[in-house]
Amino acid sequence: MPLFASYQLLLAGMIITISTDNILRLTHIKLAGFKSFVEPTHIPVPGKLVGVVGPNGCGKSNVIDAVRWVLGETSAKQLRGENMQDVIFAGSTERKPMSRASVELIFDNSAGKVTGVWSQYTEISIKRVLEREGASSYFINNQHVRRRDVADIFLGTGLGGRGYAIIEQGMISRIIDARPDDMRSFLEEAAGVSKYKERRRETELRLRDTRDNLARVEDIRSELDKQLRKLEQQAQQAEKFHGYENDLKETQQQVWYHNKRESEEKRMVIASQIKQTEIDVEKKIALLRETETEIEKLKISREDSASVVNSVQGTLYEVNSLIARIEQSIEHLRETRKRTQQQLGNIDATYKQQRRDLASLEHVFWDARRQVLNVRLQQTQTSLELEVSRTELPDIEESFAGAQRAVDEHQKLISDLQNKLNLSKTHQTHASNVLDQLASRKERLDAERFELNPPNAGQIESMDASIQSLDEVMRAQSNKLSKAEIELAGAEDQKDKAGLMLNEKRRLYSELEAKRRALVDLQKQVSQSERLSEWLDISGFNGEERLWELLRVQTGWEDSVEAVLRERLVSIAADDLSVVRFEAAKQPPSKVSFFNKKFTSSQPEVSSSTFTSLGTMVQADNSSISDLIRHWLSHVFIAETDIEAREMVNQLSAGEMCVTKRGDLYYPGGVALFAPDQEVHGMLARQVEIEKLDDQSTLAQEALDDCQEDFKIVSESVTQMKENLSQARTEYAELKEKLHHERVDFLRLSDLNQRTIERLAQMEAELVEIDGLRLTESERKETAAREGDKLEGELKTASSVLNQMSSELQSLGQVRGAKLETISNLNQSYSEQSFEYRSLTNKINDLSLNISQIYESFMRLDEQRSELSDQLNREMEGERSEELQVNLIRRNQVESELSVSRQKLSDWDEQLSVSELRRQETDRALQPLRESINEMGLSEQECRLIRDQFINQLTESNADEEHLSKVVQNDFEVGLAEIAISDLQRRITRLGAINLAALDELK
Repeated sequence: MPLFASYQLLLAGMIITISTDNILRLTHIKLAGFKSFVEPTHIPVPGKLVGVVGPNGCGKSNVIDAVRWVLGETSAKQLRGENMQDVIFAGSTERKPMSRASVELIFDNSAGKVTGVWSQYTEISIKRVLEREGASSYFINNQHVRRRDVADIFLGTGLGGRGYAIIEQGMISRIIDARPDDMRSFLEEAAGVSKYKERRRETELRLRDTRDNLARVEDIRSELDKQLRKLEQQAQQAEKFHGYENDLKETQQQVWYHNKRESEEKRMVIASQIKQTEIDVEKKIALLRETETEIEKLKISREDSASVVNSVQGTLYEVNSLIARIEQSIEHLRETRKRTQQQLGNIDATYKQQRRDLASLEHVFWDARRQVLNVRLQQTQTSLELEVSRTELPDIEESFAGAQRAVDEHQKLISDLQNKLNLSKTHQTHASNVLDQLASRKERLDAERFELNPPNAGQIESMDASIQSLDEVMRAQSNKLSKAEIELAGAEDQKDKAGLMLNEKRRLYSELEAKRRALVDLQKQVSQSERLSEWLDISGFNGEERLWELLRVQTGWEDSVEAVLRERLVSIAADDLSVVRFEAAKQPPSKVSFFNKKFTSSQPEVSSSTFTSLGTMVQADNSSISDLIRHWLSHVFIAETDIEAREMVNQLSAGEMCVTKRGDLYYPGGVALFAPDQEVHGMLARQVEIEKLDDQSTLAQEALDDCQEDFKIVSESVTQMKENLSQARTEYAELKEKLHHERVDFLRLSDLNQRTIERLAQMEAELVEIDGLRLTESERKETAAREGDKLEGELKTASSVLNQMSSELQSLGQVRGAKLETISNLNQSYSEQSFEYRSLTNKINDLSLNISQIYESFMRLDEQRSELSDQLNREMEGERSEELQVNLIRRNQVESELSVSRQKLSDWDEQLSVSELRRQETDRALQPLRESINEMGLSEQECRLIRDQFINQLTESNADEEHLSKVVQNDFEVGLAEIAISDLQRRITRLGAINLAALDELK
């Protein structure tokens, strides 16, 4: 279905050409939210030729963009946008933006020419939906598919994201100008073979992935074989570990059970001691309680006695208090009578004194009345004289004020003249100072100009040329330094490569050595145990060779040789077996075999069988060993398979047998199937592997030595280059520093020359300025001198006038002062007279008040005299004396009762002290017993905790205590058991890291 669209719209708009010659025909286009198609739009395509017309900007080109977009276009540029989200309607002034865009193309497939799962549909709908979040989805007949599924439908039709069927502006030119490869793709697409090329490419990719997977499977298989072999070794170690661990667990449980039983016995002993001590404590506590009961009774009796003492003491206090009050009352009466008599005497004396005072006051009162009248007459006379003086004072004041104002104005005039004169003198002084300064400044400038010496121009030019020369040398040295750094970088790269190669050779050599040592150690471990090694040391055979070390077995027959020889593979070489038999009297800890390394057969081995002997598969460098092996294996024949072995066994003589590669033994009347012996299995194969590793290790060592030599040469070269580079850098730094100093000196001289020129010009300008300033200041000085002379004459005239005016002011001041002094004296006299009048008036008033108070005092004294006489007659002391005698007798009786009560209380205190002392002694004896109980309780608790700890350990280890009770008797040696535990732990430690899961994984 070729589909054409022109971007030269003009008036014709867009033309879509539809052809029914191909497999599909477009019938409908549905758009929603795509570019300018906001609302869902349905465009039918009813015929072969359909045109889309309309004005510019109406969206004609968006129709073909929608078709291209659905067919899988991923370039936003081809759709006239910046990113793919630009195909979604972005909104306008009247419409909101859309959140998604969708375009659906409906094709007619009534011919059923579409291949694949879609061939059964007569109509195919292809739809693409894009969300603004970026999610893009494709649908075929409303089923979600990949973009590739859409592209597969149109392979070979010219449609698609880069198809030629959609012809736009410039498309024909691009096809004509296309390169051969691009033209070939167009032709293949037009011929319909592009889909087959695509399928071929996919098939090739799948085949390549399959080959890679097969290679990976082979690698995995080989890796699994290595891991399986390693797992077998780990399983053997795990079995040995389990054996050691079980022995360790059994011994540990025995030690725990013994310690538990010992702790329990010790706890029971301590518990019985605690019970006995608690009985002693109870006895002491009972004695203590009896003593405390006795003390309580004594305290009650003492309290009763103390109550009696307190009661009698209270009665005594009451009697003494009553006696004191009576005695105080009698004393108070005596003092009161005495005081009353004294008061009466005082009243009489006061009365007489006040009589005398009254007469004196009345005399003074009348003298004061006369003085008041005289002072009043003097005050009136002084007031008249003061009024006359005050009337004359204003005229005198006015004359004095006028004269004072005239003097002040003339003084101001003189002051102004004096200020002007001082200012004129200041100007003259300032001008003189300025002239002196200008002269001094000119002298300094002349001296400085004479001393200024500008640098030589030839010296500056010479330094500039030297700097240029050093600069060229610096550039040459910099180039040399850069070249040396590049060479050093190359040499360091070579050193790094040599170092990597050296590390690789070291790693390879280390791996080979590690494998070889591991195999050698394993062979040694398999050959003999520690206890056997000790026995061999004692017997003198520990350094002898083992048989397996001297044999070379043909590949594939190792298990056969192991099946036949069994423990003889690890037999020890001996020069004389008679010595071995003698040494065997010392019983070895485990089974051990020996062979005669100088064996010679007394008669040749002759066999009537035509079969191949197993001895032909075994070789040895020593002829005696070869004879020994042939002697041992002369009656054993080899068979490739079990079938061949079963056929051979019927032809064998008595004592003969055949063995298969798998290690199964067939002999007349029986068969023994091979199972690897844990002790000797793999020893021959490991020996072959060790020999190979020895050869590889030797070659790796030689390669490592060569690499080390190469690395040493490269390292020495790099070191030499670094030294040369360091020397070049030092020379470069020295040149750089020298150039820096030259430039600094050049800049300093240039700057000095420039500053000298500028300073000379500045001094010339300053000298011109100084001449002008000197002329100006001389004129100012002469003007100020003339003005000063004039002001001095005016000041003399004004001073003489001021002296005359001051004399007149002084005369007026004397007259004014005399008048003011007269008025002041009169005022003072009037004030004194007024004060004296007020004082006398107040004195008369005070005297009148005192006379009245004296008359009132006469009345009060008469009343007091009457009251004191009555009180003195009422108070009598006879009754109080009788009451005092009665209470004194009662006090003597109470004191006797108090003495008896106190004696009883003292007796009770003594008994109580004795009982308290006995209680304290009992309590002190009780404390050590309690501390002993606490200590034994802690010991008992410690034993119980230890017992519980061992019980928990036995429980956690699932120990059978009934079995342990039979095994662990009283003569059980804990020290020997702990030594055995340490030995087992050392053995477990020597095993190293154990893969405990190896047994389960191997099964």
